[in-house]
Amino acid sequence: MNGTNPKVIEIDGKTIGYEEGSTCNRLVDIEGGESFMCDGTIELEEGEDCACHLSAPCHYCMERQLVCNGCGERVEE
Repeated sequence: MNGTNPKVIEIDGKTIGYEEGSTCNRLVDIEGGESFMCDGTIELEEGEDCACHLSAPCHYCMERQLVCNGCGERVEE
């Protein structure tokens, strides 16, 4: 871990993504006990249940989380 920022974690020299637009770089376990490093991008969840057209901003949009578009891992705050 980096001493200045507890959110900065490196695996094999690559920083794990925690911000929108960053590369995920998380290790993802797959069948057979193997794993791979995800190269997906951290994005805000899609607004499937958005009701902003009725009352903006809606609860769903206020509660959206960052998620990787590759492995589906949610970013912890």
